[in-house]
Amino acid sequence: MTGARNTVAGYDAGYAMTDTGNVAIGYSSGRTITSGRYNAFIGYNAGYSGSQLATAENSVAIGYNAYTTASNQIVLGNSSVTDVKTSGDITQRVVSSNVSNPPTDAELDALFTGPATKGTGWTVYIDDSDSDNFYQVVASGSLWMIFTAAKAN
Repeated sequence: MTGARNTVAGYDAGYAMTDTGNVAIGYSSGRTITSGRYNAFIGYNAGYSGSQLATAENSVAIGYNAYTTASNQIVLGNSSVTDVKTSGDITQRVVSSNVSNPPTDAELDALFTGPATKGTGWTVYIDDSDSDNFYQVVASGSLWMIFTAAKAN
């Protein structure tokens, strides 16, 4: 490790780090990171994978074999984790001015791809900056349920 202002604890933690502001705690945690910065890896082999983005910035991987594939990403656990619990709600807010009033199915399909697909029981909020509306979109089965509310002044 040749980077500055990194914090590491554990065998080979942060082994290849050359940039700044990273935290790696655990055996081989953050080992794949080279020029990435402002990341946090906590757990055995967290951030140590051929799929880990070596140049990731502002990313967090927590848990055994957890890794990030992009900058500005948070990963909790590895592919064996089947349930993540919290005492509160987890929501995602997307700001987009490129949607109709209200958004169409095609626009929603284009905005939300990957793990956030219909039928997975997730909720997202869309703030359409071109109108006075705020949308709550809930994936339910093969349908989008869209709830519209007026923005508060």
